[in-house]
Parts: sequence; structure tokens; C-alpha cells
Amino acid sequence: MGMAAPVYYTAEMVRALPEDGNRYEVVHGELLVTPSPREMHQRVLGRLLVALGKYLEQHPVAALYPSPADISWTPDTLVQPDLFVVALDEARSGDWSRFRTLVLAVEC
Repeated sequence: MGMAAPVYYTAEMVRALPEDGNRYEVVHGELLVTPSPREMHQRVLGRLLVALGKYLEQHPVAALYPSPADISWTPDTLVQPDLFVVALDEARSGDWSRFRTLVLAVEC
């Protein structure tokens, strides 16, 4: 008996998945599924957000964002870093599709 060929996912396919509490990402066609974060994860993330936010208030060289945000560089890649810092010129666009230069990406 033959095996079914694996599905090569695209960013659009991932965007079309139903909301079920999981985080879906795709990297070079491979689907990645992450459950909802636990309490400690959110606590650490909050501390990082505050610390990085304070730094960037004093040194406004980039913009800080928490997830969720669809970051996609190619048709077969869509990621949602927990926190990320973007170059100011891209952040000023206000368009996720123009966020190409992540100065920092944090996965807790």
C-alpha cells in the first residue's frame, strides 16, 4: 500500500484554516502547529514586552510588536513570532506584508 504524498502548504492555505485555538505557521511548505500558550509563557512574554518597550521608548530605532501578526516573506512561509522588532521604515507602512526586516524575533 502506498503512502499519500505530504501536503505542501502555502501561506494562503494556512490563513484559510479554521480558528481552533492553535497557532498555525508554515515554513517552506511544512505546517507547524502550536497549542495555546501556557501561563508561564505569557508571563515571560509580558516581561520581555515591557523591557524591550522601555528600551525602544528611550532609543526609537525600531518598532516592537507582539503576536499575532502574519509575517510572510514567500508564498510558502508564514510565521508569527511571539515578539518581534521591525525596522521603522517598514513599521510606518502599517502593512504586515511590508514587514520584511525583523531586527529581533522572539519565540518563548
